Amino acid sequence: NDFDPSNDRTFWGVSGRGELNVGDLTLTSVTGYRDSKWKTVTDLDITSAPLSIFSFFEKSHQFSQELQVAGDIGAAKFIVGGYYFNEKITGGSKIPLDAALVFGPPSQFVQGYWAQGTFNTDALAGFGQLDYALSDQFSLTLGARYSWERKKLNDFVQFDLFTPYPPEATDPNAIYQEVNARIAQRQHALAL
Repeated sequence: NDFDPSNDRTFWGVSGRGELNVGDLTLTSVTGYRDSKWKTVTDLDITSAPLSIFSFFEKSHQFSQELQVAGDIGAAKFIVGGYYFNEKITGGSKIPLDAALVFGPPSQFVQGYWAQGTFNTDALAGFGQLDYALSDQFSLTLGARYSWERKKLNDFVQFDLFTPYPPEATDPNAIYQEVNARIAQRQHALAL
């Protein structure tokens, strides 16, 4: 290879749990957050020739919140609660095909393959459970849960040998607008 590959990963998270007793009821809150980042760069042609570089990145953020109320009513024990979850993942890859990388010093990534996407998840849930003691040895348990989840995906892919694009752009719409602006400039120049 003409350079050493790199692989950089960072993961971290925090969580918290709180409980409050109000008479016969126990209120519980469970909160969590996780974050991850990953970036790798490697020599795609696996030779000493500076022909192509491949890079990939991914970022993820997760947040969750759960609230519960639990208590006893005579021979019955119950718990009811709600749950919320949100996750956003952004990832992409690029393979520059810049002539400057082959014939001169690498000034910037100009032409090549660029793909990027954002994946969002939102989820809500409500749940409840009732345990009723029929005797010292038998109990009846009833439970229910309702879940709702929405996922959204936004992808951008470009393979272009002629149109420059910003090398470190993170917004697919910005890249799309840049490409359209350059196409409009070319059409205007041809019309003159």
